[in-house]
Amino acid sequence: MLLKSDIEAAYESQRLDITVKENAISRKYLNQFDATSSHIEIVSGVRRCGKSTLLLQLIQQKFTDSAYFNFEEPQAFGFEISDFNKLVEVMGYNRGAYFLMKYK
Repeated sequence: MLLKSDIEAAYESQRLDITVKENAISRKYLNQFDATSSHIEIVSGVRRCGKSTLLLQLIQQKFTDSAYFNFEEPQAFGFEISDFNKLVEVMGYNRGAYFLMKYK
C-alpha cells in the first residue's frame, strides 16, 4: 500500500515526462482509435511493438486533457488495488475524463 503523497509524487513526476521521441513512427492504429467509447479499451501486443508509443501519441493528439499513470515506474512499486481511490483523487476525477494507464 502507498501513501497518497507517494502516489501524488509519482503522478506529478510522470506528468512532466510524457513525451514522444521526435523520430517515433506514427502508429497506424492512432487514427482508428475511437475516442467516443464509454468502455475500457485495452491495447495488447508482443514486447517492443509500440504499445507505449501509441499510448503517448494518443495522449498528445487525442486526449490532451487526460490523466496518465505508469505502474511500471519504481515510485509505483507496492501499488495495491486499495490504492486506486487515492490515485483517482490525485488525478482529479471528473465525469467523462479519460484515464490512460500503463501496466506491463
